Amino acid sequence: MPWRRVVNNKFTYDSRQFIRMSHGFGDAILMGKYRFPVMDEWANITIGAGVKLANGRLEEPDGSGSRISDNLQIGSGTIDPVLSIYASHASLNKKWFFYTNFITRISSDENIYGYKYGNEYHSTFSANYDLTDFIFLQSSIEFIYTERDTDQYGHRIKRERGGKWLYWTPGISLRLTPDFILDMQYPIPVYQYVNESQLISPGFLRMNISYELGGE
Repeated sequence: MPWRRVVNNKFTYDSRQFIRMSHGFGDAILMGKYRFPVMDEWANITIGAGVKLANGRLEEPDGSGSRISDNLQIGSGTIDPVLSIYASHASLNKKWFFYTNFITRISSDENIYGYKYGNEYHSTFSANYDLTDFIFLQSSIEFIYTERDTDQYGHRIKRERGGKWLYWTPGISLRLTPDFILDMQYPIPVYQYVNESQLISPGFLRMNISYELGGE
């Protein structure tokens, strides 16, 4: 369940500034996963399938009461299928851990305003090192490709949407308890190619919290 805060500063023709902002919980993703039995006890291959829900707010207004554009909303308004594949391998001394994964969201339909987000494709290759039993260092390469959005129930292709991003992502994980892990990452853009003119971020902080309910 992601929490998002989107802020967009805009200037009028007479140089007056106003802010369009939305914040709150975005669309949740429910996934089921299957882990394949493998010969190597240090290896792991897992596939996943699920759905992205439409629980995020879709009708956030600006200061004048008008609905802000869809790409600034925290919700999409559609239920979309999500597919993933994950593979990992640990070194014999258990200090190094390598993994790669691929995940895609396929946009299924337009929302109630006739807006349809482009499909998304994410891939990651990561190397992690166990500094201690409680601190893990991370270094990842992430690639993201998004297709163009459409509007007016598919009759208009949106400009200034979609593109390619390549990130180098350093990070650190803290094992606060045997079952509770805090993960912090800072994706840094290495390459960005966006369609037309778009707002892009020089970097952002990403935090994840995981809790293991039960061991094997």
